[in-house]
Amino acid sequence: MTRLPVDVICFTGSTFTGRLVAIEAAKNLVPCILELGGKCPVIIDETANLDSAINRLLNGKFLNCGQTCIGVDHVYVHESKKAIFKEKLMVKLDEFYGGP
Repeated sequence: MTRLPVDVICFTGSTFTGRLVAIEAAKNLVPCILELGGKCPVIIDETANLDSAINRLLNGKFLNCGQTCIGVDHVYVHESKKAIFKEKLMVKLDEFYGGP
């Protein structure tokens, strides 16, 4: 694929294969757009509005059934907010998606 006469290569996948794509594309001076599985953390500090943060977090995570390159991978919550965050998160998940 990288040897075909194309205007641009867009690749989503592993860093290993991304390197190979970039090397081959460079040989033909073909520009590349690479999305290589970056991590998308959310940081919730002690000043955060938890209701707003949780709504945004869940929207970002479950948008398009979670099939987005910028879906949340990690949530770091300030220790003082941890218990109430977990409680509110579970309530909102149940509200959005229903219980078991």
